[in-house]
Amino acid sequence: MSFDESKHPRDAEGKFTDGAEESSAARLKRIEEKYFPHLRPRLQKSPILTNKADNDTIKLPDIYIGRSVGAKAKNYQVLDLETGKHYSFAENTYLQNVEVFAGKGTKKTFRRAEKYANLYGGRAQDWQHVKAIGIVETSKGQAKAEVHWSQCQGIGKIDFFIKRWLE
Repeated sequence: MSFDESKHPRDAEGKFTDGAEESSAARLKRIEEKYFPHLRPRLQKSPILTNKADNDTIKLPDIYIGRSVGAKAKNYQVLDLETGKHYSFAENTYLQNVEVFAGKGTKKTFRRAEKYANLYGGRAQDWQHVKAIGIVETSKGQAKAEVHWSQCQGIGKIDFFIKRWLE
């Protein structure tokens, strides 16, 4: 029995197809981009962080805040430092302009890193202080705010708080 190439069509890149113009990988990518655009930031490579502090800040991809329909949806409690009230991010929005400005990979020391390492785990030198612009659900509707938090690889994002309201 020999291999019949005509029964196994290939695309221009030489990848097997089902006879359609595009490969299954290309079709999957097109479907992901069309129906799941919020997954794109997760699929981007994270910047490689080293202990060598040669950057002022590190730009990160936007963070999608999904709808809370199931266990996979992740929303965070955000503390308003002025009032002491807790809010959450508006669903189906992004935390934008995400930037690490202190801690691992930056020139600036994260002064509370030791506290977080003691409370949550990880090494103090791995903790980062991060900021972004997000949409917060308040009792008066949605409002834009500059939000800060701490994070460590393997631990996660901790202690979100509103630094300042932008509207």
